[in-house]
Formats: sequence, structure tokens, C-alpha cells
Amino acid sequence: MAEAPRVVIVDDNQDVVESMAALIRSAFPHIVVDGETNAEDLLQFARRRAGFRSIDLVIADHHMGAMSGLDLLVVLEREGLARRGVLISGDPKVEHYLRASGKSYGFLEKPIRPDVLLALVRREVGSA
Repeated sequence: MAEAPRVVIVDDNQDVVESMAALIRSAFPHIVVDGETNAEDLLQFARRRAGFRSIDLVIADHHMGAMSGLDLLVVLEREGLARRGVLISGDPKVEHYLRASGKSYGFLEKPIRPDVLLALVRREVGSA
């Protein structure tokens, strides 16, 4: 039996993690949604899953504690632990930096509109 698609949300604000996860679960009940409040915990989670299906989509806040969301996405990509990454931030300069640097990660500006988040998940993970 195929493993369900997996989305992980990483934000140092637990309320943001919980609300985004609830929204995604309600729209896509077949997708497994996990959440972490820091990048280091997500790296441990992803490394424990190494050898299993990689994480389909990581949605990471840029401004977190010791490791930024961008640094997290770079490590996950380098280690082959996630298929796709999206950075979220209330700072629009982050999107400009991503474009200028040639990074292939998606970007969502905070506050995140529910319809935009669900369209992103549908596009990146699929509704099947």
C-alpha cells in the first residue's frame, strides 16, 4: 500500500502551525500533516524517516531560532529529505532575495490567505 503524501509545517509560532495544519487536513484528509516549532526538530524527524518516503512538501517560516527556514530547506534538499520547500515570511524582501539568488523554493507572504495556501498544497502535493 502506498504511503500517504506528507506535508510538514515549521514555524516558531505554535498557533500558526496548528491553524495551517487544521486547514490543510480539512481540505485534504488523505494528506498526513505534521508540524514542528523549530528547524532542528524537523531535521531530526526527517532524518529518522530517511529510507522511507521523503517529505512531499515543507512549509517553513524564514525567521526562526538558531536555523532559518531557508537554511532548513537547503539542508533538506541537500540530504534528499524533502521533495519541495516553500518559505513563508512577513518580510517581502525574502521573496526578492530568493528570486535574485536563483533558489527554487516557493514563497508565501504572511499573513497567508487560506485559499492561497490550499492552492499551493494542491499544486505541490496533489489532491489524489
